[in-house]
Amino acid sequence: MDFIYSIVVFFIVFALVFSWFVFNLLYGEQSASHKRRNRRMSTAEPPGEQATVIQKQSITLRKHGVKPPKRRKPTCRDEVVAAARMLTREKGVDEFTAKEIVDFLTAQGSEYSAGTIRNHVASRCCVNSGGYQNGYGDFMRVVRGRYRLAIG
Repeated sequence: MDFIYSIVVFFIVFALVFSWFVFNLLYGEQSASHKRRNRRMSTAEPPGEQATVIQKQSITLRKHGVKPPKRRKPTCRDEVVAAARMLTREKGVDEFTAKEIVDFLTAQGSEYSAGTIRNHVASRCCVNSGGYQNGYGDFMRVVRGRYRLAIG
């Protein structure tokens, strides 16, 4: 009975050591020599150019067999707020109209329709619109048809 008990304990210890070794092999830190070798052999960065942080992260993820995350497409709100900031900076006046935003974004080639853009300016992104309860609060209505940025 003691012999069988010692064999069972041996196999349990062996399984634990083996699983620890495999885990460190797959997910553990590389030794300094491996890091140097991988740096020399890496073709991720073209000569003379610096890779961005996103490129470096996606290269690291691909090494481990993980697909890098897809870039998020800018939403209508992102485009509208960016357009409002650019318009106010160009004009030097803090106020703008929905038509100015629509004209600016259609000139830039936005994929959103004019109605969607106007809806975001007048309702979704406006603090005091009275429309959407869970609005974003990016703009504030000054007078009818004129808005200003509510955030910096």
